Amino acid sequence: PKNPTVFDLVNDRGLATPWCWRRALRNAWSALAGWWSGLSPRNFVVASDGTGLSLFRNGGEPIAWDVDVDVQLYTEGDPLFNFEEFAVWSEGAAPALQQLKQPPPELVRLRELGFSWTAVRDYSARSAGWHVELQFADSAAQPTPVRVDLDAVLKAYVTAAPFPMSANLAGTRVRYGQDLQLSLTGKYGPAEKRMHKRGDLVTCHDPGHSACLPDCALREGWHERLCSEACQMEDGHDAGARAT
Repeated sequence: PKNPTVFDLVNDRGLATPWCWRRALRNAWSALAGWWSGLSPRNFVVASDGTGLSLFRNGGEPIAWDVDVDVQLYTEGDPLFNFEEFAVWSEGAAPALQQLKQPPPELVRLRELGFSWTAVRDYSARSAGWHVELQFADSAAQPTPVRVDLDAVLKAYVTAAPFPMSANLAGTRVRYGQDLQLSLTGKYGPAEKRMHKRGDLVTCHDPGHSACLPDCALREGWHERLCSEACQMEDGHDAGARAT
């Protein structure tokens, strides 16, 4: 589950997430993407949902109203380990099952980086991937680690052709393409702050608060207003020119 305190700050009060939380998200993103990319040159990373929005809003950091990391971990070839191992070595797996085998070194390394995972769902029968809910403990925070959530989808045999462009997102190389851009802007709008799959707008309910998220939505009729203001400026300029 998402951290209720941070979740409520954004959803109920319309405030930016704390700096230490955004740092933990950035560290989690960097560690997971680096782990996946380092396993094979055929692996690549695609940011999705709120994390994907950071590509177009602020590539240096997670957006200030994001509460988790959303990422697609793809490989163009065979996976280096069976994705079913995530289920075997999840936090809720039966200890008796784990005693029968050794974890793959890839997952051992993932745990060493500070990750754990709980829910694991296989959607490969629907031509999708494996959905893994991960948690990351950011030990850089003091006095106790900050724990953040990540939603990752792992899928093999995915060609990189639909993602021909690459960018640096919070220090990590990611791939993206036109379809992803259209999907994100269609879902979240060009400048509005939206949360959840249902697209709720984030609105600040503490006006004047130093962490209040500014309203950058494009209001209805903004085209007409800009046109009217431009015409007034032209009229004023012309009148001044005639007077001189």
